[in-house]
Amino acid sequence: MDRITGELGQADRVSLRLDSQDQPHVAYYDSGVGALKYAERDDKGWHVEVVDLGNVGECSSLCLDVKNRPYIAYYDAADGQLRIASIEELSAASTRIAPPGHRWSLV
Repeated sequence: MDRITGELGQADRVSLRLDSQDQPHVAYYDSGVGALKYAERDDKGWHVEVVDLGNVGECSSLCLDVKNRPYIAYYDAADGQLRIASIEELSAASTRIAPPGHRWSLV
């Protein structure tokens, strides 16, 4: 079994999918920092990134499209909203762009 989280993190409420190459992708709530995180594994190991911060990410559900691009539906407890995160821009009119340096678009 591989370890995904760092010292401060605690993976909770995990959603797992395998891509077309049978590589795992995981969306999870890091209860140690109150963040939604996304991890994918390839030949070099796990790659983890923060998708959204601020008591968000509980009840996440991950899906992959036909090109293995991730989409994550999750609960934002801070705003009481259901949100969708995607690497692809979903809609210019309804997308809340994540802070600089993040590649995720948040609705």
